[in-house]
Amino acid sequence: MGNVQKIHNGNIRQVFHQAGLIPCIIPRADVESGDIQPAWQFLKKINQKKHLWTNRDALVLYFAGYEEDTRAYFQIPEFVRYFRNLSQSWIYWLWFLNAKNPENIRMVLSCHLPNHLLSDAAQTPEDQYAVPVQDDLSNQVSSIMNRLCADTETLLCKAGRDPKIAHKLTLNRLDLWLPILGLSLPAKERTS
Repeated sequence: MGNVQKIHNGNIRQVFHQAGLIPCIIPRADVESGDIQPAWQFLKKINQKKHLWTNRDALVLYFAGYEEDTRAYFQIPEFVRYFRNLSQSWIYWLWFLNAKNPENIRMVLSCHLPNHLLSDAAQTPEDQYAVPVQDDLSNQVSSIMNRLCADTETLLCKAGRDPKIAHKLTLNRLDLWLPILGLSLPAKERTS
């Protein structure tokens, strides 16, 4: 994304808006200081009931100041701390995050994993989102995805959707995310 910003003379927000996306631009200084307030205030606006449908699948996270950093986000301790703190305050990633942006989706998942699963995850730039092979990884991924789904269903029900419809909409969103993570829903889950 650093190249996109340079091409458009630093106006990355305009590039995203032209693509129909909502950029949440988070400066490196906020990450390093742990200040989630600006991002949280921005995110609270997009999940208001009146914007629930128009903002679905439109959010893109952009971390300004990390363009030249070759580490994966989950290899940066202050980034993982920042993102985990932000995720405690704003939990609607599955509904709003753009599913055509695999980097953001993998980042959400990897930053939710426990530290012991992240320690040896990425060894090369090509493998920056390599998922570590450990016994409890499947359980952790399942737990994270279940939590993201529950948060999405709650959001939709609070917005007035029937719980059955909220469940189906959540499964549709999950079905967009899972292939990016190399996973899929069992056939029985798709029909429930």
